[in-house]
Amino acid sequence: MSAVTAADIASRIEALWGQPLAELRQEAEEHPGSTMIGAVVRLHSDTEFAERSIAFHRDRLRRLSDPEREIDDFTARHLVDTAQRLAIAVTARNTHLAAVTAVLDGLRRRDPTPPTAPAALSAQQAPATDLLRTR
Repeated sequence: MSAVTAADIASRIEALWGQPLAELRQEAEEHPGSTMIGAVVRLHSDTEFAERSIAFHRDRLRRLSDPEREIDDFTARHLVDTAQRLAIAVTARNTHLAAVTAVLDGLRRRDPTPPTAPAALSAQQAPATDLLRTR
C-alpha cells in the first residue's frame, strides 16, 4: 500500500467539501447514516484509529523485544500476540484506506455556479415561412 495516511485523506475530504473536517464531522453526527459525508467521516475515523493502533503495537513490540529484556514464556506469548495485533491493525488500515480512497476518487467537487444553457427560442420567434414550403 502506498504511503497515504489519514491526514492525507482528511485533506482530500476538506478539499472536496470545502469545509474543515471538524465541521463535517459535526454535520455527520447531527445526521447519522443519512449522508455520504457521514460514511466518509466514519472511514476516516476508522483509518485514524487503525494508525494509532499500529503505533501502539509497534512500540509495544519494541519494548517487548528490547535486547536488555529476558525472553521467557510469558514474554514470548506477548510478542506473538502483539505481532498478531499489529498485523490486524495494518490490514484494517489498508482496508479502510482502500475504501475511502475509492469513494473519494468517485466524487468530484461541484462547481458553485453551474454553466447556464442558452435559452431556447419560443415557437413564435421561429420563422414560419420555410416550414410551410412544400417545394
